[in-house]
Amino acid sequence: MKFTQQFWKGLWAPLGAVRFLRGNRGLKRFLLLPMLLDLLVFVGLYALAWDQSQEMLMQIADKGDTWYWIALYRALLVVVVILLLLLVGLCTALLAGVVAAPFNDLLAERTLNIVDGEPNESFSVIRLGQDVSRSIIQQIRKLVFIVCCASVLFLLQFVPGLILVIQFFLYPLFTAFTASLEFMDYGMERRRLRFKQKRKFLMRHSGAVMGFGGSSALLLMVPVLNVLAMPVLVVAGTLMYLSIEKG
Repeated sequence: MKFTQQFWKGLWAPLGAVRFLRGNRGLKRFLLLPMLLDLLVFVGLYALAWDQSQEMLMQIADKGDTWYWIALYRALLVVVVILLLLLVGLCTALLAGVVAAPFNDLLAERTLNIVDGEPNESFSVIRLGQDVSRSIIQQIRKLVFIVCCASVLFLLQFVPGLILVIQFFLYPLFTAFTASLEFMDYGMERRRLRFKQKRKFLMRHSGAVMGFGGSSALLLMVPVLNVLAMPVLVVAGTLMYLSIEKG
């Protein structure tokens, strides 16, 4: 499949996941708990960030009661609220990926079983414990990989002549790759792929990765919508992986 075809297929993968969920209503009960956890993480992070920004705003408000100070305070208040929503939204996606990992893993498993036509495995406390520990370890390993890569890109910005290339080319590519890794990982994890195998798989299918990662990143940047979208993106990533795997 050509890069362009893969790209468009990946770009519309979230919409395909919505249609899949509408046709398999039994999966909706697996969405509620991850959404609730994502919401709690989002509210907690936003409350913490807002509390930290209050001191700066109060310093401006205390400097005077003239009309221009009041106008400046209100303008800054709007800017701070918008920036906090965007930054907290992105942080929520990373942190909630660890917190809700066991439940997202279960959602991916049910999606795989439906597509493969296999019955759901019977409940086992031992298997549940193994899956939970494995998924959390994989999420932490993935988070470390993302932080290391982001740190390298940040440091490279100080090399003369590279800042524009990094900000307008490498950062968007890295963001798309990271989003694809985050949400396609659940399906790959159910196939027991090692982390090195996952990275190679994504590199081989760069068109789908860039398309799906791009649409996922855009959804994650929208406050509140990102909380609702994350479990849907888990389904989208699982379906995307299965589609590529089956060729």
